[in-house]
Amino acid sequence: MGRLSDLWDRVTGADRRARQRMMRAIAERPGISPQRIDRIAQLLGTIPPETVRRWEAGPTDRVDQAHWANVTGQPVNADLNTWLQQIRHKCAYEAANNPLIEGMINTYQLTCVGASAPKLSITTDDLSYAARRSAVWEEWTRVAGSNQQDSLTEILYLWIRSLFVDGEFFTQLITADDAEGVALRLLPIHAYRCFTPPYMLGVPEVALGVRRDVPRRRPLSYFISQPYIWQAFEVYQGKFDEISYANMLHGFLKLEADQVRGLPWLAPGLDALAQLRDFKIETLDAARAAADWSVLLTTNHHDAPYVQVNDTVDVERRTIKHLPPGWMANQMAPAHPGPQFVPFYESLAREIGSSVCMPLLMLLLDSSSSNYSSARFDGQMFWRGVARTQGWLGRHLIRLESLVAQEAELMGLLPPAPLDMQRSFVWPHAPHVDPLKEANAERTQLENGSLTYTQLCASRGVSIEAMIAQRKRENELLKAAGLPPI
Repeated sequence: MGRLSDLWDRVTGADRRARQRMMRAIAERPGISPQRIDRIAQLLGTIPPETVRRWEAGPTDRVDQAHWANVTGQPVNADLNTWLQQIRHKCAYEAANNPLIEGMINTYQLTCVGASAPKLSITTDDLSYAARRSAVWEEWTRVAGSNQQDSLTEILYLWIRSLFVDGEFFTQLITADDAEGVALRLLPIHAYRCFTPPYMLGVPEVALGVRRDVPRRRPLSYFISQPYIWQAFEVYQGKFDEISYANMLHGFLKLEADQVRGLPWLAPGLDALAQLRDFKIETLDAARAAADWSVLLTTNHHDAPYVQVNDTVDVERRTIKHLPPGWMANQMAPAHPGPQFVPFYESLAREIGSSVCMPLLMLLLDSSSSNYSSARFDGQMFWRGVARTQGWLGRHLIRLESLVAQEAELMGLLPPAPLDMQRSFVWPHAPHVDPLKEANAERTQLENGSLTYTQLCASRGVSIEAMIAQRKRENELLKAAGLPPI
């Protein structure tokens, strides 16, 4: 009966159709390579089907399979668990040894934070309360650090640097027992100290040192290593403090949903940074090698005495020496740096700065190769990126300011907040290249209502309350001195 069935299948083509269906099912599986599909088709004695896909980028062929060999498809937390520590070490090394990166971080600190911490702007009908709350915040920002040295400005600088090198920042909220006024203080914590303790490795809701409410994907607490400190050294001793989310400020920009820890901002440009430094070093070595071979003495004269190849002759600087007949002095022409050195260097620098929207003129602090229009356009895109970071940091500061105000109310320094109160932070904005044009444009915008006085004060880095109070005081002083008001 089996032979008759096989014969009937071959006569009717059922066996061939079954093998073709099998090959189509195998070919549609994304994990099977084209080479393996060809081998299976040879074993089945059929032709591999032509797979028609909607996207040409879907299949991987012989030409590009090496490029996509490292594609894993894992969630971001799995990759961070494997590579985060090594990436941080590389970013810290580049920040410590590459002046271009150090300047990049300093530029971002100055443009994002400015010379002082952002000003608190409070909008309410109760002007007295707004002034008192702003004064409490300004007083606290001067002593915000737990070490009695750092103000909020220095802590914000540290946050920016941590974002570039570590991808995130940790700041614990503590209480200073000897503080006068608001006792809340900020204790910055290095990101490398947050990791999963060995005794918590089997707990499903703990990932990368963070205990999470998994159904809601929100952090509950952080495991912070407490090393033994001996002079300038720290020794891991297996002790951890579990700090609740309510007592910790943890900030990072997410790349994917469900992400637990941050990726350093310098990470996408590490390859370009390594190529840039190697290119500079090798170019300098080539130029130095050509300079070291100062003069070569050669001759084609048949009667010239034989000289050992490695023999040298000392020539005194700034003197003219006579050579024997038939001898010639030649010097190697230096070919490095070549004519393409600067374009190639700038091309790699653009790749490095593009991860934070920093144009070449801001990265190199040199706009000599840009005209007014291009420099202004590149600066606008950069300042938009800075404004995004300022808004994100401002949301952390809003939470911090609420804690300061709550403690001030408990101490009797502030009355309850009015219901119509609204808060925002005033960050530094981009300065204008032509102040006269800027002043005329602002006057026109104020007159036609497209710009408010609050927005104008914010662009100057001060709140409207502080501006009005300052103008009032100055006019009173001018009036007292017999001078016309401004």
